[in-house]
Amino acid sequence: MSDIQLDVSFPLDEDGFLRRECPLCNREFKVKPRSAEMQSEAERTAHALLAQQSDSNADDAEGGDDPRERWCPYCGQQASATSWWTQEQVEYLTVFARNIMARLVNEHFIRPMNRSFGGGRRGGLVSIEFKGDEMDEQEPWISPEPNDMVRFALPCCERELKIEGDGDAAIHCFFCGFPHPRGR
Repeated sequence: MSDIQLDVSFPLDEDGFLRRECPLCNREFKVKPRSAEMQSEAERTAHALLAQQSDSNADDAEGGDDPRERWCPYCGQQASATSWWTQEQVEYLTVFARNIMARLVNEHFIRPMNRSFGGGRRGGLVSIEFKGDEMDEQEPWISPEPNDMVRFALPCCERELKIEGDGDAAIHCFFCGFPHPRGR
């Protein structure tokens, strides 16, 4: 399945930030993504979701096999780069994965079987008829991204986050884990 290409886009806020969620403390923040990063993570996650749907013994649906780690700005814990999706984003990616599965089943199983065995051909000693309905596809939908949270500069990696404005605990860089004091 490595040749399946996804064209997934996620809503960004007015400043170009994408909502993320810590898989450990479940707090949300936003990252200003580079398009290649986001597309790569979305593809890895969708491929993992596809594998999970086709194999009940598949590994973590949100993980994939990405060795890169990221850090939660709030709790400072590490997790795979592909495990920071919000629940709504995972549901959105799941619809894409299901649609890919439906296309593959329809194209490689249902349509060929309907052509090969269907059509009511009679004759000979054995008559086989297959009438299969194609799997439906869903229209993917995700909520627009509100322009909330407060900008926070990460001089260590020359990037930016948007975080919840409450608290005075250090903010960890999402990319390298370096702790930055809030009151700079």
